[in-house]
Parts: sequence; structure tokens; C-alpha cells
Amino acid sequence: MTDDWWAEIDGEILDCLRAGGPMSPAAIGCRIGVSEASATSILSMLARQGQVRVCLVELSSSEEVAESSILEGQ
Repeated sequence: MTDDWWAEIDGEILDCLRAGGPMSPAAIGCRIGVSEASATSILSMLARQGQVRVCLVELSSSEEVAESSILEGQ
């Protein structure tokens, strides 16, 4: 039963990407009813399986704030 659940979630994410094109993990999570963290985790597994490709990565807002503070202190 657990394998069926994973297959269903994987299928929902792949269908979401087929229908909507590239989108953020947050948008995918919203569309399929899971958190951004859960969507990110599932996307990581799909990427390892070669079913999706991760294209962009950005700094989190907390990292940007920390970097700004460091630069301002110089």
C-alpha cells in the first residue's frame, strides 16, 4: 500500500509539471496538497531517478540577510 501511495504522489507531481511546466516546489506542493518541504523531498527522489531535472537554486532569505550583515560590518 505504501508503494501505491508513493507512486500516486510521484504521478501527481509529474502530471503537475506536464500541465504547468516548470514551477517551484512551493507551487507544486500547493497544487497537490503537501508542504513545500515534502514536495522538495519528493522532487529530490524523482531527480535521483532521472524523472525530473532541478534547474535553479537560490539563497534563502535568512542567508541573504546574514550575508548582508557580514558585508555591512566590513
